[in-house]
Amino acid sequence: ALACAATLCVGCGPHNMWNVKTRVVAAPLTKVEYPPYEGSVFLSQSDLPKGLAAEPIAELDVGTVTSQPASLVLVLLADKARQTGANAVFKVRVWQQGSGFSWKAPHGSGIAVRLADTNRLAGLNGYWH
Repeated sequence: ALACAATLCVGCGPHNMWNVKTRVVAAPLTKVEYPPYEGSVFLSQSDLPKGLAAEPIAELDVGTVTSQPASLVLVLLADKARQTGANAVFKVRVWQQGSGFSWKAPHGSGIAVRLADTNRLAGLNGYWH
């Protein structure tokens, strides 16, 4: 019975984060490895606008197992984007779900991209982090 209880706890939520407070994953969308980006990262819930010169770098997926503020997810997305060499994240989604020891743990996702010219972001819905 004890093994079953442990299995149930590990299985809670899609991130399987037993004894881990956060999970940050970047699934590569390119074979090119860029150096880390050191500036601010643009975050937007919108799709990448057509005609904007950008290379998708990675699909980002982040989550926590405790009741942290949802803003933590945005910090994690921006930090991981920087590590991959991206300077923007589009299709940002943030939600709360059961995970680990919380029924309202924040999670998020987005597509990290490397833009040739960040000045072209002026006027788009989003913000810099």
